[in-house]
Amino acid sequence: MSGGDLRFAGYAAIFDRVDRGGDVVRAGAFGAVDVGRVPLLWQHGPGSVIGTVESAREDARGLRVIARVSRRTAA
Repeated sequence: MSGGDLRFAGYAAIFDRVDRGGDVVRAGAFGAVDVGRVPLLWQHGPGSVIGTVESAREDARGLRVIARVSRRTAA
């Protein structure tokens, strides 16, 4: 970690389960994800950047994401 950054991993979507919005995501829905410079947002707010997404890949469970929360980018 550098300067108070926090790196974490988790799932942005789990396959074949109904989410809070009533949607079901199927395996293959994301294909090859190119995160490039995808911002990490607080509560999906475009004006609330709190870090960056380092990787996002489908595995057998869902879309696994590794991201970094950064004090420099947190608004």
